[in-house]
Amino acid sequence: TNHIDLKGEPWSLENEKNAWGMLSFPALKNQDLSTTPVSRLTATQLQGYVTQKLCPRWARFQQLGLQVESHPRFSGIDQEIQSRRQQGITFKRQVIEALQNQARVCCETAALTWQLAIRTVLLDKKPLFLTQAKLKVEDSISGSPDLIYIQHQGSHICLEVWDIKFSSSISYAQKWRITFYTYLLDCL
Repeated sequence: TNHIDLKGEPWSLENEKNAWGMLSFPALKNQDLSTTPVSRLTATQLQGYVTQKLCPRWARFQQLGLQVESHPRFSGIDQEIQSRRQQGITFKRQVIEALQNQARVCCETAALTWQLAIRTVLLDKKPLFLTQAKLKVEDSISGSPDLIYIQHQGSHICLEVWDIKFSSSISYAQKWRITFYTYLLDCL
């Protein structure tokens, strides 16, 4: 197991939620890094951090891939969240299927990366939507937006990040998710 030094008396997660500022993680000792599979920061983690105002310790647990089980009294809420998540996945699939009937939609594969999709648009001057694109910056942060719309505009290429949501409104956390994807594109 991994030990995270709390530097003083441990706070409850509620205390940390009330006191957190910037997204910062306590540093892990070098020997901990060699035995711990540290995952990359993802858009989902960032959205959860913003939505639920999670403390840095909770975010560190997520980054280390540790799962924290909900208390049994919250099982009904967990089932409702899981049901909404499944509805969102179904809706996303339906949107992409409908889009395929109206536009050129390609899925990123080893043979067709997002960079090759850009070259394709440059060559044939026809826009396309790319699904399951994997954006990664220096093995530290990564993300996979629902769609990247690639179009040729005059002398340059325009990339738009699209995130499909099963909701009629956009939350603050979802805006952070799109901002995260835009940041990734900007870094590449």
